[in-house]
Amino acid sequence: MNGGKLDWVKENSEAVMCFALFLILLCVSVYFMGLEKRRTSMIEAGAAFAGMSRRQEAELNSRQANFLGLLVSKPISYYNLIVRRNPFAPLPAFSPPEEVQAPETIELPVEVSPEKPLPPPPPPPPTVDLILSGTIFLPEQGKWIAQIENLRTGEIYFMGEGEIIAEIFKVKKIERSRVILFRDGDKDIELKLGVKGD
Repeated sequence: MNGGKLDWVKENSEAVMCFALFLILLCVSVYFMGLEKRRTSMIEAGAAFAGMSRRQEAELNSRQANFLGLLVSKPISYYNLIVRRNPFAPLPAFSPPEEVQAPETIELPVEVSPEKPLPPPPPPPPTVDLILSGTIFLPEQGKWIAQIENLRTGEIYFMGEGEIIAEIFKVKKIERSRVILFRDGDKDIELKLGVKGD
């Protein structure tokens, strides 16, 4: 007997699913209708408790109705864009674009004065192959000492503020986890603890 009912459900699975969805939608709509009734009665009770006048209560209700109307009801023309641009429609066949000829180029004469040669481009700034290995605070002297390693040569420097590293950089400031170096004619370079400098 149970086998016959299960066979009927298997054969009519689409109808069973539609019926189940219908029941779910019906339950959800009944639930929300009850919430709406409770919400309006709560608003009326709150308005009475707050001492609102009838005019203020009517204004509040009209604002809520306008807001709910924006969320729920839209004209059918609002959805025309979806119909025109159906996201599930097959894509049109690909057609390669037509070849476009490049416009004719016009060469303008360039005057080069043989008297003044162009200056050579400035050399690129030297790369910073330095890394801050650690910092030490000397309480007797009240200053920080930085341990900086040159990654190119493997040399390790113990430097204080104002000292020069690799004949290029001057130590401008030392803090617990970073050092600021200065190079003439360039911006300050910051070395963070364990990170290669820029």
